[in-house]
Amino acid sequence: MARKPGIQTTSVATGEAGAISPGVRTALSLGLVIHLFLAFVAMTANLAPVYSRVQARVLTNFSLYTRLLAVDLNFTPFYWTHASMDDVDHRISVLPAGKRPEVDSDWIHLPDAGVRGSDRYQRYLRLGRTWSLMSQQDDITAAIAKSIGTSFLEQRQVRLARVRCQRHMLQSWETIRGGTQTQRNPDDPSYFQVAYDANLVISRNGTVSVVKLAEAGEIAQPGSEGGKGNATNP
Repeated sequence: MARKPGIQTTSVATGEAGAISPGVRTALSLGLVIHLFLAFVAMTANLAPVYSRVQARVLTNFSLYTRLLAVDLNFTPFYWTHASMDDVDHRISVLPAGKRPEVDSDWIHLPDAGVRGSDRYQRYLRLGRTWSLMSQQDDITAAIAKSIGTSFLEQRQVRLARVRCQRHMLQSWETIRGGTQTQRNPDDPSYFQVAYDANLVISRNGTVSVVKLAEAGEIAQPGSEGGKGNATNP
């Protein structure tokens, strides 16, 4: 239908014919900035050295938006599980000499670099699961702990004081829906259960010995009979 001459159509959104009003433009710009910010936080959260508790809190609070649009990779392994000790993920952590074991941020969680979901990340998950399953076989667990301590000493020139393997326990629906903010955080230290824990004793010549904390005073030497050797002085 032809328009009558001299009549110009407008809308509430535009304010002027063919132009977006300042209010709508501001709202769209703000929405775009928020979207890009959340996308940046979700992307950088996959880099181990960058990931922080602040990022975890932001992604948790905006998870309905980021996960709905698949912005947050989240690296949550969705698979059928019986919720047993063998089904959960495991984390390997090391404590450099001079650091405080009661402070979670002083521990180095492996892998401490790279992208979550990579082959390297998956290898550490498998190593942690194997380590946990073999936790009662001192010769095998001591060999793994010793190799980690030797690797840090030779490749990074970092003397480790302690190494441990933890089970990452699952959350219940009740906790996720009705728990506190700390309880809803799956990375809170309370959700990690120690499967293996040992002190590392490094001698002056660089020899690494393993003292399993469950058996204080004994040093488990790989290859020794029963996985237990005599205590040695550094």
